[in-house]
Amino acid sequence: KIYAFEPINNPSVCNQLILHEDYNTYCLNYALTDHNDVMCFHTSSNNFESSSLFEPQEHITEFPDVKFTDIIFVKCRRLDHFHFVQFCDVLIMDVQGAELSVLKGTNDLSNFRLIILEYISSNMYNNSCTFEDIHRRVLDRGFEYRETFSVYYNLTTQVFAGNAIFVKR
Repeated sequence: KIYAFEPINNPSVCNQLILHEDYNTYCLNYALTDHNDVMCFHTSSNNFESSSLFEPQEHITEFPDVKFTDIIFVKCRRLDHFHFVQFCDVLIMDVQGAELSVLKGTNDLSNFRLIILEYISSNMYNNSCTFEDIHRRVLDRGFEYRETFSVYYNLTTQVFAGNAIFVKR
């Protein structure tokens, strides 16, 4: 079974996550974070791809064509709020700087064997985490870093984002 979380309550956005008709794929209308609440969510003009719980900062100058004009309210839940998580073995995240909040939203990562996530190493969003923040968190939970792929560079050719793979020791 595949569980996808999408805070934007729009059927077309969820349909993008579920590219084929699969009765074992579920799209849940929540943002994952470290507490259960309702929060502001900054939506972006690039098909919501850069939308985030965090206010954009350097993202505005790095990608001037992407606009953040709307703020909506979204339901947020901790990952451990969902009972089925204890039966999941892979966690894949692309949450625009909120990866550490998602990881803090569960007290137990022991069932996961693999974590793949996008990270941002600069302050693309206010209060977003860095690769170092994430690395420390998963290292303390028994994971080891394996590799990074799809690395992105900013205008000064410094690494600002990529996708990292962590495997359970």
